Amino acid sequence: MSKFQISFDHRREAQERLEQAGGWIDYKKKGLPVFCFPNAQAKKKYIKLGQAAYRRKVEM
Repeated sequence: MSKFQISFDHRREAQERLEQAGGWIDYKKKGLPVFCFPNAQAKKKYIKLGQAAYRRKVEM
């Protein structure tokens, strides 16, 4: 796995965050999906969006 990829997440909200961060879904040689990012900054943005969403969910 390259440094700008993370494991696929089937949840809709995770895929929406992926789009907001500028990432896309790609497939490994064995056909497994992964989240890809053009650079480290986009990957970091995806992670921060996920952390913010978790905090909002916990505060409810």
